[in-house]
Amino acid sequence: EPTRLLSFIMAVKNIIFDFDGVVADSLSHLVTIANGIGPEFGLPQLDAARVRSTGLSGLIKCTKMPSLKIPFFARKLRQGFQNATRQIGIHSGMGDTLRELAGIFKLGILTSNTAENVEDFLNRHGVAGLFTFHHYGCPLFAKDSAIGKLLARNNLDKDETVYVGDEVRDIVAMKKARVPIIAVSWGYEGEELLKALSPQYLATTPRHLYELACSLKA
Repeated sequence: EPTRLLSFIMAVKNIIFDFDGVVADSLSHLVTIANGIGPEFGLPQLDAARVRSTGLSGLIKCTKMPSLKIPFFARKLRQGFQNATRQIGIHSGMGDTLRELAGIFKLGILTSNTAENVEDFLNRHGVAGLFTFHHYGCPLFAKDSAIGKLLARNNLDKDETVYVGDEVRDIVAMKKARVPIIAVSWGYEGEELLKALSPQYLATTPRHLYELACSLKA
């Protein structure tokens, strides 16, 4: 059974997903792209284990990258993903999980990635029609304001909504926005990093995510 880290009474109707790391199995591509542009921004050479143990946002902070450079770094990451999109697979089990959840909940996407990259991926993996709302190109550290805009634009109640993310910055953003989060441990950042920020819920596999979401259903 998925880990419930905090007691929280919910009646969920809407699930909003992060894309990279949660749906798309893109960590290895992130590492390759970041290593290509990293020297320009003072980032060390990375590997997947280091990213999962430290977190990309943690690595950025450790290098003391000036805040003015972060949007340029994010833009170059997105550009790199445009060239890698067709090589990125969907996490094992996520296709079936999304199809099952779409029969119960309204699904959406909130991501820093671009509309072009995400929509191409979703179409290739046959899951594009499952999502009814989206917000693309979100700044790396501004998901709290972005989810507020997404909820308002689609007339969604935050008390009926949960976000699914895989990074510490997702947890921080959702706490600011007062939107509960299900953190997943198969993405960009590992279970210990996520637990340290006390997300409301933690799922360790896509099947666990499905079971936990159903337990929160309105």
